[in-house]
Amino acid sequence: MKKWMLFIVLVPLFAFAQGGDEMKFDKIPVDESGKVVFADTILTSSDKEKIRNMIYYWVNTAETQERHIEDVKSDYETGTFSCEINDYLYIVRSTWLTFSLYMKYTLSFEYQNNLCIVKLHDISYIEPSEFEKNKNKDMSGAMISGELPLVEKKYKPAFVKDASEKIIDSTLKNVNTLFYSIRKQFDL
Repeated sequence: MKKWMLFIVLVPLFAFAQGGDEMKFDKIPVDESGKVVFADTILTSSDKEKIRNMIYYWVNTAETQERHIEDVKSDYETGTFSCEINDYLYIVRSTWLTFSLYMKYTLSFEYQNNLCIVKLHDISYIEPSEFEKNKNKDMSGAMISGELPLVEKKYKPAFVKDASEKIIDSTLKNVNTLFYSIRKQFDL
């Protein structure tokens, strides 16, 4: 079997294998303004300083190597930390085929003694060809609002049946993996 054929066969299998041990989210949460916002409150016995250190450690660990993290902002006085993240999603199109998108979002932490609120919001997607074409330019015109496939279910690329449903499944797996990784950092 040729190497490229093996790749086509194995990529969907790897896509199914992604994910943490638990599913925190099984549907897309929408706030009162119609925006998709994933949120989790983590209770811990740690103080503010230790929580901040755990967040910094998580951002710099091997568990985030597959994620492109940028635009990191932190304010110890207010207890906030945020960053922009780009993830590359392999989305199962059929038993043997996948398609891919970049998923861009903001991950924010609000922390104080014994409590950390984690939010994933401002989700958007971009097709890899558009990403490469606009790499050193403003990509906002090429971005697909997260609400289009996740809430309105109106994303329909060529030759992909039920694309929005497939993006929802892949996004939920990706978000659950992310939140599982963060909770694991807090030893929960």
